[in-house]
Amino acid sequence: MTLKQPPTKVRRRRSPADARKEILAGGEQFLRTHPWHELTIDKVMACTTLSRPSFYVHFTDRLDLLVQLGAEVSATLSERSDRASWLSGQGSPYAIARGALEGLVALYAEHGTLIKAVVEASYHEDVIKTGRLEVEERFSSATASRIADEIAAGRAPACDARRLAEALTLLTEATLVRWFGGKPQVKQQEAVETLLQIWSGAIYGCTPAELKTRWPEAAAG
Repeated sequence: MTLKQPPTKVRRRRSPADARKEILAGGEQFLRTHPWHELTIDKVMACTTLSRPSFYVHFTDRLDLLVQLGAEVSATLSERSDRASWLSGQGSPYAIARGALEGLVALYAEHGTLIKAVVEASYHEDVIKTGRLEVEERFSSATASRIADEIAAGRAPACDARRLAEALTLLTEATLVRWFGGKPQVKQQEAVETLLQIWSGAIYGCTPAELKTRWPEAAAG
């Protein structure tokens, strides 16, 4: 009698780009339910269908993984800021501000646990801190440029645009990490409305409703 052999498992081949993407996704999946200091290579790879050696093809260690995860989110932030015309200056002040904040809130709603992990790790790991500060600086600089344009156009009162932009950036980051870094505490639309109230008042000295009616078709600069 001949015994029937079980079928041999065939490992699905992936391109290097697909393998890297799967490991990044595994890292973020782990961070949705665990603090960053519990992140290990074995735990990350357990969230994938890849073997441990595959990790070292794309990353040097767990901190490198966290750095690259942060870079992916930073790239998404830049893309959404561009789409919202935050950098290009096209559209009314109200529409630009709302669009930028909607994109930012959506990003935190999607990746809040990862962003929280990066922020927390930045207080202990210099390489993570450097990446975080670079992201904050880019967003703050773009915001300062926007504020300066609005002041020059006569739509916003004179102020230290750089300092105001830095304060708004840090306040917004801390708020969204608190609201979306774990189980969401507020609805996305509520977060947008609250932040829009703060940004409109800080930059223009008025409510969002007033901002919407003052310059409905204005384009900055």
